[in-house]
Amino acid sequence: MGPTNPYSSSNTMLSGFSIPPVNRGDPIKITVSNFSQRSILMTLFPASPGNIAPAGPLLLQVVPTGSNFSTTVESSGTQPYGLYVVSYNMTSYDLRIQSVWSPYYVVDTYTVPAVFLVLATGAAAYYYTYAERRWRIEQNAVEGSPP
Repeated sequence: MGPTNPYSSSNTMLSGFSIPPVNRGDPIKITVSNFSQRSILMTLFPASPGNIAPAGPLLLQVVPTGSNFSTTVESSGTQPYGLYVVSYNMTSYDLRIQSVWSPYYVVDTYTVPAVFLVLATGAAAYYYTYAERRWRIEQNAVEGSPP
């Protein structure tokens, strides 16, 4: 899978991976295998939506020993995450990220407009009911018949 992007003009490679939004407290499991000992640096961090730059404190920063490494980190908030893998000496590796995507992540984005829309709809329905009733009373008064 990696490495993907050369860093400067050296043998160091930088790969960035975006993890979709994960609910607060849910696990993010990272497994990396088939690499040389102490040849990669992994950094897991919260990210902003649509961006892979760190947007909070690091959740994991480790230089794995051995040729296989696996860890599970608890997500610190309902948000997307990013993973940087720095590969020294162009070391290749296999990476697997397991987590459960938060299906309701975008609900927060639409909560305020939705509440406003519901209130505006209720106010409009009340106003038009009141206006229709008043119009009928006026029409009956003009015609001279009782309401």
